Amino acid sequence: MANRTELQAALQDILDGFVDRGIVGAGLTVVRRGGERLVLCAGLADRGRRIPVGPDHLFKIGSCTKTFVAATLLSLVQDGAVALDAPVSRWFPNLPKGERIGVRDLIAHTSGLPEFEYDLPMEWSRQWTPQALVDFAFQVREQAEPGVKPAYSNTGYVVAGMLIEALSGDTLAGQ
Repeated sequence: MANRTELQAALQDILDGFVDRGIVGAGLTVVRRGGERLVLCAGLADRGRRIPVGPDHLFKIGSCTKTFVAATLLSLVQDGAVALDAPVSRWFPNLPKGERIGVRDLIAHTSGLPEFEYDLPMEWSRQWTPQALVDFAFQVREQAEPGVKPAYSNTGYVVAGMLIEALSGDTLAGQ
């Protein structure tokens, strides 16, 4: 295994390479066994003001968690806690068209739930709850018909996470 200095140099080269290829800014944290942290940054957090990325800047995590959400939900299906074809209205009676959205639709991008990603403001002071994200999605976009046409849906995965919590009685992070 590389020592800290070698690892830091190799990872910094990767981040700098991203910036060289057009990524505006990037940050990376590696936590090694024993809790040792390595925090690296490259590029700009704000192009206009030429502010470099720092260790306290926020980044959207993207779709990294979707795999974990889908795997956790499918493990609950395997355990018999829920059926893939069950309508989500059972757990979310106020979700529009929830009686026509199956559990499978949430992770297959066929729920028809509106997307929030392109409209979501990045604010340090705001911590979005899952329900607030779903509500926001319905404020900024129209809902499509469930099960008709696949369309990428972060909102579907947020609802899938909420479903996991409802089924397990634990937080999504606790899973």
